[in-house]
Amino acid sequence: METARETADRCACERSESAGSADASRRSAFSLDHRTQLDLAPWEGKFYPQTGELVVWQRRPEGREGSSLRPDPEAGGESGECREEEPRSDRSLRRARTKIRRYCQGNWLDTLWTFTYAKQGGEWDRDLVQLEVAAFFRRMRERYGPLPYVWALELHPGGHGWHVHVALRGFWPHDVLTSMWGHGIVEFSRRKHNGPDETGGCLRARLAAYIAKSLAGYVSKELEAGRDRHAYDVGQGFQPKVERWLGSSDDDLRDAFVQRFGGEIWQAEWRSEDAEDWHGPLVRWWVWGLP
Repeated sequence: METARETADRCACERSESAGSADASRRSAFSLDHRTQLDLAPWEGKFYPQTGELVVWQRRPEGREGSSLRPDPEAGGESGECREEEPRSDRSLRRARTKIRRYCQGNWLDTLWTFTYAKQGGEWDRDLVQLEVAAFFRRMRERYGPLPYVWALELHPGGHGWHVHVALRGFWPHDVLTSMWGHGIVEFSRRKHNGPDETGGCLRARLAAYIAKSLAGYVSKELEAGRDRHAYDVGQGFQPKVERWLGSSDDDLRDAFVQRFGGEIWQAEWRSEDAEDWHGPLVRWWVWGLP
């Protein structure tokens, strides 16, 4: 009978629940179904199927026997990167940007709205705005059921108090959102697509990426101003799915997903060696299916 050590040495691939590939058992990577394998594998990774991202890191670097280093993939930027010695505020900002990007793209949030206040001078009570945003989405869920969304606050630079930027999936009737908001004007942020061939899923994916970048910019302003309490929020129950994988090397994990994508080569790559201020374990990031 094959031992756990022999299993790890040959790094046989075991298909996870969502892997969905007939030849997964022949790959040099395996899913985290067995705790014994977790202790033996030198490389670990997370795959986000809805955004096509694979982030892997070295768990047992040479000279660090017995350690299990775990960089935080959620603290990454566009490349999923993280930096061990960066200030906590920078790490929080990096994590927020990554979370918003993955959520928007994973849920195809392709429309962006701005909620304002009709009252003279606008609304300046941040806590009150947050309560009214929560009440708005509570009314939306009661009428339309659970829905994915991201909202972010912005203190209007023109002196009109707080605005709320909201990303939703698909186009909603303007009068519906205005009525459900009930505090003032609701504006739809329009964006022209980049070419005549952008239609359907391609266009929606690109819009979701653009909207995620816009929302991350608003959140950045809040965090940089020290207003990190509830600078944004997302609809619960719609977090992008994640698969956890183990492998004998970064190449084995990457090649497993090249095979999973029918031999398609990744569209972007990031390696921790390319970052001058990197002090943590080796990290790799690849993405397939960029919009």
